[in-house]
Amino acid sequence: MSEIEKLYQQNAYDSLSVDDWIERHGGDLAAVRAFGPIAEMRGRFMPYKRSHIYQYQFVPDATGTQRAIVMPVVEDGAMVDIVAWRISQAKLDVWGCVTHKGRFLNRAAIFDQSRTGPLEICESWWHWLRTGCKGVMALRVEAIPELRNAGDVLVDNSSIALRLLYEAYLWPLNVDPDSDAWKAAKIEGKKRIWIDDDRAAA
Repeated sequence: MSEIEKLYQQNAYDSLSVDDWIERHGGDLAAVRAFGPIAEMRGRFMPYKRSHIYQYQFVPDATGTQRAIVMPVVEDGAMVDIVAWRISQAKLDVWGCVTHKGRFLNRAAIFDQSRTGPLEICESWWHWLRTGCKGVMALRVEAIPELRNAGDVLVDNSSIALRLLYEAYLWPLNVDPDSDAWKAAKIEGKKRIWIDDDRAAA
């Protein structure tokens, strides 16, 4: 058993707050529960600034004053991290990870060859919950180029599409924007990135 698995087993516990939290943020309770373990944990959130999507590190502590909803981050069949969302907060912006090794929520979906439609790219964790954990959400900026392996993907609006085009297809090339490689990658990215017109119009 890895250290992160031990940490989860030692500190995570089930509570009524977990289901209430999922439903309050628009998640499909059955789908979220089916995706994997989700529990409550005590600890503290510390400011954290690196090339990650989140801005906090969660430090599990049985005597901690802050309560969090937590879920293991599993990649390639192994638990590599724990994602944590603070329960009591006026804004939904206090969340983070423990080890910082996780790359995506639901990374396995990127490589799922059985998928028949575009993979939904989630910009926020509550968006991810609302997909029933079927979409993916990046945890680390440098992991975003992996989305090229997903084939067609779906985003909410043109602004997200442009950012994804750059971060997944163009930035990793590190070549001149006038080069043939840049132009070919731009064409490929535009073919692969779809915009959800229904949500964009809402």
